Amino acid sequence: MDIKHKIAYGITIFVVISAAVIYFSPARFLQGYGHSMEPVIKSGDGIIVVPVKKEEISIGDTIAFKSGGVIIAHKVVGFEDGKIITHGVNLPKDDVEKIDPSQVIGKRVLTIPKAGIIIRYVGTRIGFILLILIPASLIIVNEVRKIKKELEKENYTDSKTEIIHTGLRNSDQSKDGL
Repeated sequence: MDIKHKIAYGITIFVVISAAVIYFSPARFLQGYGHSMEPVIKSGDGIIVVPVKKEEISIGDTIAFKSGGVIIAHKVVGFEDGKIITHGVNLPKDDVEKIDPSQVIGKRVLTIPKAGIIIRYVGTRIGFILLILIPASLIIVNEVRKIKKELEKENYTDSKTEIIHTGLRNSDQSKDGL
């Protein structure tokens, strides 16, 4: 296998494994949208958040929460009367939101620049087909070809061995006849 095929194979394996991790992980993968958290989180960035208990949230953490049917990611700036006070770092200082801990989806553990666009695309039917099913199918086809080649090589070796054995038997029989 040449270097191009190895690279393509590695990328395909990475995408398939990443998709499986995304699917089975308790972490949520969100896409940054808007400008309230720039430069920390930019529009199109991928945000990975993990479930968190209220006691594990600290000032300075970035959390994702539901507010009015929308998921928002903001920085925690304080606590007051059992509520969490959040603020978008790119918003005016007085633009804060007090949320109930039950609204929290999770705490941001990683931001991946522009990965949110890919995550959103994979969530569509065509994206799933192009980024998951086709690469997985190519890997399977490639592995089946390798197995087939090995079996053919094994069968060739076995048939060659039989000819050699047959030849030895015939020559042994002719020697005995002399």
